Amino acid sequence: MGDRRDTASFEDVRRCQLHLAASGVGVPTINQTVSTLRFFFTVTLKRREIVEHTHVIHEPRKLPVVLSMDEVARLIAIILDSVCGSDPPPHTSLSLLALGGTP
Repeated sequence: MGDRRDTASFEDVRRCQLHLAASGVGVPTINQTVSTLRFFFTVTLKRREIVEHTHVIHEPRKLPVVLSMDEVARLIAIILDSVCGSDPPPHTSLSLLALGGTP
């Protein structure tokens, strides 16, 4: 951004964002920097024109891990076998599943 932050141009702020992205910092760090720059230019310097085109980056959401029906069946079998032995009574199986595998 140069030596004087209070006289920076929009292009200076843009180059700062590009530098952060190119250096491999994470999305939260870039967004924190953008928020800091917005506050500095908008509130402290009253230079709203600088931050009109700065935007936070939306990080893509990751899909949750979902077990297949076979994986769930194997997991339940392992839990029941470890707690009740190889052939638990039906009511015990339901109780264990409801309690998360603890007797």
